Amino acid sequence: MDETTEVEVVEADPRVAAHHAARLEVAAAAGSEQMIKTSGWLVASLLVINGGGAVATLQIADKLSDPRWPLWAFGAGLVLAMLSAVVIQGIQTKISRPTEELILAWRLVELHGHYRRDGMVTLTNAVTAITRFTWVPPAIGWVSAAAFIVGGTWLTQAVPSRAPAVKTLAAPANGVETKSR
Repeated sequence: MDETTEVEVVEADPRVAAHHAARLEVAAAAGSEQMIKTSGWLVASLLVINGGGAVATLQIADKLSDPRWPLWAFGAGLVLAMLSAVVIQGIQTKISRPTEELILAWRLVELHGHYRRDGMVTLTNAVTAITRFTWVPPAIGWVSAAAFIVGGTWLTQAVPSRAPAVKTLAAPANGVETKSR
């Protein structure tokens, strides 16, 4: 006995399909552009502040009680900023193909007036699965910023304290104050 799986074919209005495809095209382009622009300057900023902290630490290392901890924090901030950039690229790469396939699927529905429900669900789930991870790069960025704050705090703690010299006036030997002009 041959069992076949029945494929559910859904009739669709071509105008609605065209609308879905157009919205996906605009959303994909805008989302990609926004992520690239925003993440670009955020990553650059994190690289600059953590790199600046490391350079500042190295410039005054001979005056510090222990420069290792601030350097570790700033170095971690640099590595995390670069990791954030790599994760952003990975998400962009992984989301591009299923999004393009979903747009194409809606364009085919526009032409033919129907689609297979299982195919559309698979494509939609693929896009949704990737978008669930878009919070990761900003979270890595926040940890990088926290590393800068920790490094800066450790740096200020490592700088030896130089209390300002306080000039004290000696009390007169006879206990009588004299007024000076």
